[in-house]
Amino acid sequence: MLKKIGFWIENLDDQYQPPQYFVGGMDPADKEMVAAYLDRGVTYLVYRGYDWCRFQCGAGGAVMGNCDLTDGEWYWPSSLSHYLRSHDIRLPEEFITHVRQNRSRDFRRTTLDELLNECSHRNEKREEDDIWIRWCNEQVPDAIRERRNEAIIEAKREHLVLMEEKFRKTEEEVGLSSQVCLFQGCQHYALKEKFFCVRCIHKAGGQEYSGQLAKKLFEFLDELNDKLLRSEKD
Repeated sequence: MLKKIGFWIENLDDQYQPPQYFVGGMDPADKEMVAAYLDRGVTYLVYRGYDWCRFQCGAGGAVMGNCDLTDGEWYWPSSLSHYLRSHDIRLPEEFITHVRQNRSRDFRRTTLDELLNECSHRNEKREEDDIWIRWCNEQVPDAIRERRNEAIIEAKREHLVLMEEKFRKTEEEVGLSSQVCLFQGCQHYALKEKFFCVRCIHKAGGQEYSGQLAKKLFEFLDELNDKLLRSEKD
């Protein structure tokens, strides 16, 4: 079973954590040993777009990469070594011990199939991220979880305000019927020559607020970066 490590928050409502709370605490010698090991991994998955640094340091695609790498037991984003070298991120001792035991191995001349077939999980090529998620969750303060939930609520609230403005504009452009919307419990008037109001029509198509979530994610990371910068100055 492949064990996941080094994956950071991508959306406010996903299960991963921001890296700002994992800065420091790793022996410098171990850090470079682990970073070099990470860079030697075999390509496991390739993505269409490049990864981006959650510290928003400006590292480009060539640094962050667009794939996941593996050693046959663990797999990680190709950007993980950047977080160790540039942002002093620490990783679980279990993984560091694993790297120490395998530090002399060079996987660059090994194919993915060859690598996976060498491992004990070769008949069970599933992915497991419970170890990484559990380790991260144990170190993130409750206050950060609460702030993250607040940001999600703010995103939803902003989405509703924007959509209400859009609904009213549609009503002005299309016009309203004299009949109430047929959706059960709705008290709004249906659109002209329609049976339903613009809100229920939109609801039937699903409500997306990904734009507001993305905006709030960057604001959330900015807050964490500012807090980290202040703690370094103190």
